[in-house]
Amino acid sequence: MNQRGERFCDETLKFNDAVIGDVAARQKGGYTYTVFDESIKEEMVKKGIERSLGTINWPGTRLTTFDADFRKAVEKGNTNIHVADSIEELAVKMGVDPVVFKRTVEEYNGFCEKGRDELFAKDRKYLRPLRGPRFYAIKANPIFLGTLGGIRTNHRMEIVDKDGQPIPGLYAAGSDVGGLYGDTYPMEGASGAASAFAVNSGRIAGRTLLGIMAKNR
Repeated sequence: MNQRGERFCDETLKFNDAVIGDVAARQKGGYTYTVFDESIKEEMVKKGIERSLGTINWPGTRLTTFDADFRKAVEKGNTNIHVADSIEELAVKMGVDPVVFKRTVEEYNGFCEKGRDELFAKDRKYLRPLRGPRFYAIKANPIFLGTLGGIRTNHRMEIVDKDGQPIPGLYAAGSDVGGLYGDTYPMEGASGAASAFAVNSGRIAGRTLLGIMAKNR
């Protein structure tokens, strides 16, 4: 759900599906909510999760400490989680329009009954209605793993101007350099690839500088 209390994508998209970060970041306020009810929570506790992020928790992992962890977070005053006994109450706690939120939930529940998501074509096996008796919402803020692209360099890691000519004394390395990725990137392999590129591009920049220094002696 977004800040308006509306669905904005197929909820089965994972964080490491690059598109979800792009879509979520464009929502009003820059944050979204994961909404589920007691029946979905119980299924995650007793049967385990169906999808996972990388190798943090494999599919089938049972969230046996969910209630205890949730209770601790509430007691500590965590403002990113909410629990309520009705959709309207949950909407108020989330800070969204209760009328819009209720309409969104009712529409989604209708899709679940039909077995067909007419809005985002969500896989029917993941269509789970929100019936209660308890409802949960967890606020999600998209974050940057790291910046990618920006500074143009040549193969020696010398920063170049708009004409492609090296700017004396300026070098760049790592994720500040453009060219490694485009507008999206493979999340599951990006961390390692970016780290490897940082090490190697730094080495090339250093070697280039040493070569120039040696030539100018």
